[in-house]
Amino acid sequence: MSSEATFETVVRQAEAAIPRAQYHIGGNAALMAERIASGFPSTEVYLVGPIGPRSQALLNPSVRRTNSTRITKDELHVIMEYKQGETLGDYIAPSSSRFITSHDHFSGSTVVMEMFFKAIAQFKPDLVILSGIHTLEFHNKEMRLEKLRMIRRNLLQISSKVPIHFELGSLADATFMFDILHRIIPHVDSLGINEQELAFLSHVAGGPHMEEYPVQAGTVHAHKVVEMLDWLLKTFGRDRSNPNSKNFGYRLQRIHFQCLTYQMVVSAGNDWSNLASGLAASSRLAGRMACNLVNQVCCLL
Repeated sequence: MSSEATFETVVRQAEAAIPRAQYHIGGNAALMAERIASGFPSTEVYLVGPIGPRSQALLNPSVRRTNSTRITKDELHVIMEYKQGETLGDYIAPSSSRFITSHDHFSGSTVVMEMFFKAIAQFKPDLVILSGIHTLEFHNKEMRLEKLRMIRRNLLQISSKVPIHFELGSLADATFMFDILHRIIPHVDSLGINEQELAFLSHVAGGPHMEEYPVQAGTVHAHKVVEMLDWLLKTFGRDRSNPNSKNFGYRLQRIHFQCLTYQMVVSAGNDWSNLASGLAASSRLAGRMACNLVNQVCCLL
């Protein structure tokens, strides 16, 4: 949400509507750090991002964090979940979904970005997870482009032996999405996206089924998702068969797609030996977190 005043009004209304508001860890980076630390206790997790006092208290104590990105007041995300058929004024929800809004000051700040890449050099991780780039959307175009250039420069300096996963976030600016597609996505090894993001990528770059954006009620049919993922991986993925091709220097080899009804993984090359187990684990976690499904079987594609 571009207006800070409007967002603060939304937060006040949400807090007033709920007698005892509940707060949870939010944001892709913090959520993944929390899940990794909880699920794999022997793994050392280093989180770089804006951390306020409430986040500090909620995070798993084993998650390492830097004091350089501490903030005095937590940045909140407001999530509105609704079922199919629920009404809001004159609107009727065509399908069950959720609406997430925020107004982040610090997630896309230069200080956080610099500390992130500095931590990579010092921490020497076995895996790098990048998220939060979508929070740059409401910066002016010149600042946005400069920060994307800085991110790209630093990504190119990370060893090819250290896999980079990029978790894309929802955004609405076509120019910004186009820039992310061409400047960032080819230089990560793995990409996580949902149906809105995939359809938008295809829309801004003239890919298959570009008319699917914006995604309306329900989900995109699986065969269309397959064709869009195939296009994305072939166009912006690594290709070592032709040294003269621009794709020869790219890194992208894996895309993990998820929506409310199914998940899908596509990959190229032989560097990913745990695709099936990773997909199964993700589906189980998604069912547990989003729908409180514990024992039910999740369908995998």
